Amino acid sequence: MVQRGVLAVLAVLVSPLAAGAGMQPVGTVTVPPPPGDYHFTALACDAGGGVYAFDGDTIYALQGGAFAPRVSGIQAAAWPGQEVTVDPSAFAVDAGGATAWFATGFSGRIVEVRIDPNLPAFGEAWELKGAALASNYGLAVDPVHGELFVTDSWTADLYHVTRAGAGSLDNRRTFPGAMYGGGIAFTPGDELIVPIATGFAAWPDDDGFPLDLYRFPRQFLDDLVAGRPTVTEPERYATGLTVSGTGFVAADGRGAAYLQGADAIYRVDRAGNLLVLCGDATQNAFDLVGLGFMGMAYDAAGQRLLMAHRAADDQPWRLYAYGLKAGDLNGDGLVDAGDRAPLVQALAAPAAYAAAHPAMIPLIHGDINDDLVFDEQDLDLDLADSHLVVDYRPGDAAPLATVAAWLRAGLNLPAGYWDGPRLRSSAAAADPDRLTALGVLDNADPWLGGRTTFAGEAVDASAVLLAYTYWGDADLDGRVTFDDYDVIDYYYWFPPAAGEAGWWSGDFDYDGDVDLDDYDRIDYAYWFQGGPLGGMAGAGQAPYGAVPEPGTLALLAAGGAVAGLRRGRRGGAGGAVRAAGVSPRLCSARARAFPR
Repeated sequence: MVQRGVLAVLAVLVSPLAAGAGMQPVGTVTVPPPPGDYHFTALACDAGGGVYAFDGDTIYALQGGAFAPRVSGIQAAAWPGQEVTVDPSAFAVDAGGATAWFATGFSGRIVEVRIDPNLPAFGEAWELKGAALASNYGLAVDPVHGELFVTDSWTADLYHVTRAGAGSLDNRRTFPGAMYGGGIAFTPGDELIVPIATGFAAWPDDDGFPLDLYRFPRQFLDDLVAGRPTVTEPERYATGLTVSGTGFVAADGRGAAYLQGADAIYRVDRAGNLLVLCGDATQNAFDLVGLGFMGMAYDAAGQRLLMAHRAADDQPWRLYAYGLKAGDLNGDGLVDAGDRAPLVQALAAPAAYAAAHPAMIPLIHGDINDDLVFDEQDLDLDLADSHLVVDYRPGDAAPLATVAAWLRAGLNLPAGYWDGPRLRSSAAAADPDRLTALGVLDNADPWLGGRTTFAGEAVDASAVLLAYTYWGDADLDGRVTFDDYDVIDYYYWFPPAAGEAGWWSGDFDYDGDVDLDDYDRIDYAYWFQGGPLGGMAGAGQAPYGAVPEPGTLALLAAGGAVAGLRRGRRGGAGGAVRAAGVSPRLCSARARAFPR
């Protein structure tokens, strides 16, 4: 007998973890203690973002911020006198959220249930008796055609389920060397992922299951539905992986598979690389039967991995979500301005990123260009008119040169102007007067650093600071003053070592030298700057646009003459200034059109 979902809501949403923590709790469900030792909670999602859970004899749906029973009192044949249970990965919902299927405990039965309350057959359930197997198995429904597939746990054979009448099974693939099978999953793109265990470690030391993964392309499904011989062979794309058992399986939109181990979730990318996403991979697979991660599904609409977790059999289970959006490096489910600093930090200072975001995996979230590698090719950020703080661990070398290289790429001279890859600024690129740029310094710099706040953000010494500001603003206070001239003057006469020049030493165009081109930029910005930029001006600093020192005014005429020499030859310009016996700072204050 089946009871339709009329019970009260059983769970409420809980407060999310702090942004960046990776997994975030979504809800909890309290169920009666199971009659036996083995108790599982299975999860499934439809194509529209609907989330469903099967626990005990009830199918739940996540509605209005809470789980509510959708269909209750489901019964199915099992061993005599034994309650029905849900085996690992044996729960699936079709793309439209109309029908669900689940497997019964150890008896190898499939039950089909109508779960859409808007359809006339809502609440009806029946067993596909002709599709029974001798043991429990994985089950998955293809999101494009709605075809149902199962695997036999003991033989690992893959079957197509014909649902007409009492149902029937059609063996579609036998895997060589297979020991047993577990969960299976479809990607949103209709590829079928089938993990196959090629061995069985002896209990209780069974935390080293050898696993192969097979991928069936969409052509396999298209041929089957069209009635063509399914001659398309699967690809064995991962071999000999070592995991602590495998149960529930999910697959994301990028083709990565997620495997439920004993108390760990594994990720296998399209190239077959194994990664422990979360949990303890050293646990014995039989130590936590019914505990730990007990259900898993991929929500294609929300691009998130959903996991059910239970601390004990008689405890409520909690649903966790792990955002998988490429570019969502702070784990808030959005790809927005909040991900800029984590992305740069994860590339420039990975140790500091890992400490601040222990549950986030840069390879997953930062691989924006989807080439299965997280590297600087994924970095293409427009800082516009904002600032950025990149933390690094105290004692580590500041990633200053790395960030400066990305700024040089973004500046993109001479082909463009702040419109290149890596770190660019649309605000600077759109400035008709070309007065602005992106500057950078190390807050540990004894001359320019030492800030406790930067643009309203608390910072310490182990931070690289970036800002949209005027050309020549070496100390990033939002304006060009004589303090900035002190910096470029000093490093002009005492050049930094090779490879150590940058904005912080007066190399404003990031070309590796402190030269007269940099003086051109600071001069131009000094005379034509407006108000302070970015709210970074500190207390006790002189107002912007301060008049030149008296000595500077006296030498403006000489500066005009020297300027002609400086424009003549880059290599000999410095020599011309020295020959005249005039400081570059004193002769540099002049106005001229900045070259476009």
